[in-house]
Amino acid sequence: MGRGWKRHAACLFAAAALLLGIGASASANEAIPSDVPRHAAEALALAQKWQRDSVLISVQTRQSMNFALEFGFRSASTRNRFSATYANGRMTSQVDPPVSAHDGGALPLPFLDLPLAMAQARRQGMSSGLKEASLDVGGPAAGGPALTWSLQADTDHYPYVFTVNARIGQPAPTKLAAPNTLAAASSAVAPAPPTAFPTRMATASPAAEALWQKGSAYYERKDLRNALTAYTQAAQMGHPRAMAVLGNMYREGEGVTKNPGQAVSWYTQAAMRGNRGAQFSLGSMYEEGEGVPKNLAKAAQLYQASAQQGMPEAQFALGLSYEFGEGVPRNRRTAIFWLDQVAKQGDGRAKWYADWLSRPDTPQFHNETELGRYVDGKVNQRMSSQMGAGNRAGVGRLNGIDQSGRNSLASDLESRGDYSRASSCRAGGSC
Repeated sequence: MGRGWKRHAACLFAAAALLLGIGASASANEAIPSDVPRHAAEALALAQKWQRDSVLISVQTRQSMNFALEFGFRSASTRNRFSATYANGRMTSQVDPPVSAHDGGALPLPFLDLPLAMAQARRQGMSSGLKEASLDVGGPAAGGPALTWSLQADTDHYPYVFTVNARIGQPAPTKLAAPNTLAAASSAVAPAPPTAFPTRMATASPAAEALWQKGSAYYERKDLRNALTAYTQAAQMGHPRAMAVLGNMYREGEGVTKNPGQAVSWYTQAAMRGNRGAQFSLGSMYEEGEGVPKNLAKAAQLYQASAQQGMPEAQFALGLSYEFGEGVPRNRRTAIFWLDQVAKQGDGRAKWYADWLSRPDTPQFHNETELGRYVDGKVNQRMSSQMGAGNRAGVGRLNGIDQSGRNSLASDLESRGDYSRASSCRAGGSC
């Protein structure tokens, strides 16, 4: 990820996403698919009629009206992919367009026991129903490649995604997946980064709050010198938001000489007191090596803490961290989950990213530039076909301000405690 997004989150406006109807919802009470190996074998038989050397490379299940099983295949003799979906008692299939060859190895059918994976997840603390699941093949390990179920719980409360070793309690691979077809994956799965920072903001004393309010009044009047003094006094009394604003001021050189080291210091103190904005900003500084040595693992920890508190910029950054393997091993299922959280708050680009990353024929990407170009191309194709090339509205602007600008303005409002106005700004209202 580049620094550009850290200051300005995503671009495509939510209206286009809503117009084209991304996403689906369903009841969480449907039965979990229990006969995955049998349906995988049926799908494999269909795929081998398409190409005799087809191997299974992806398995996903997601809710629609009930749970649907989606199987993805590739062959060594073609760049195309083959997909098959089992839902409502019938199998449908199609040949997919050519995509990147960067995918995982073949999945042995005996390791597709989803109910067993659910039982393991429940032992880890997964108490709610299943929303989505995917099986990933990782790099070589003792006894073969690592096979891991990623199970997304149907809940709005952390933790959201559980990872389970698919080999536990399972037989050895059969001839359905020859050893020479197993390759190192470009997408491994790992649990969330440890959260070394609190996920609830500390309460300031009344005296510190009064100084914070005083500083904010000065700031609104553009009296930055007195604002700096009041904020500093409030921060010295332990006010988390005052610390975060001081971090912003020193980072941007606003009313004071720009000093990344001082920014890191104030952000760190605010982050340790649970300020989500400071956690996100400090994470971006660790990611870019701005004022501190570059440390992607630390950045992911900070994004995780902020994301758990609902900050959309941090959720977006954490999603991309998982997609590109920055500070955490790659995990597309977890990436999609966090991007979905941002999309629910009205961010159009996050909605498109989550939608296209959910598709079995979407390739792997090295950075957001590659992902953005791919998704933008798909978006423009779809909008051209549904709206007509001559009738397309400019992508990325809402009420005269593009979404990246809105996110930046909203972040500034949040740092000053004006959460209601920030939410309105981010959603397309007044800033």
